[in-house]
Amino acid sequence: MGDEFVVDTGHTWADFLATRTNVHGSAPAEWLATPEVAWRWFAEVGLAPRGGPRADDLVAVHHVREALRTVVLTRLGFPLPPGSPEPASAADVLRRLAASVPQDDPLVPPDSCAQALSRIVGSCAVDLARPVLAFASCAEHVCGKVFSDRGGARQRYCGPRCATRARVRSHRGRRTADSG
Repeated sequence: MGDEFVVDTGHTWADFLATRTNVHGSAPAEWLATPEVAWRWFAEVGLAPRGGPRADDLVAVHHVREALRTVVLTRLGFPLPPGSPEPASAADVLRRLAASVPQDDPLVPPDSCAQALSRIVGSCAVDLARPVLAFASCAEHVCGKVFSDRGGARQRYCGPRCATRARVRSHRGRRTADSG
């Protein structure tokens, strides 16, 4: 895998949600800004649609991702970022996607972006139905990345970057309080 994308959550669907970062902050960052970048992300996770990127696919990618984020965060009981679709509407988007895509062979590349998205949504549904898996949402106030707590250690942060950011902010706050 390359260095362009972060695919470290242990679940393709959670990595898909992480392609829009800082979702709870004032300036979310969009990593899938062009059809070509979105296609590279799909290639990175082994779901590059045959035929390459299309301009109209990007709208579907963003729409499905935000619907999936709403359904996942609602199901897990985590707060929704500002501007999220209503949960019922988001669930309807995902149901319509599943109904519109014919079943395909998961051992071959998807024929379309819709098939790739359907596979991501399907894997999410399977994971969320398994009570064995414990999911968490990053405690870093602007991150909110969903990840699986594989060690049962009740991780608070999705990774070292967010943990360090929180420790530095805490340290600076204590220093300011001590000097004031």
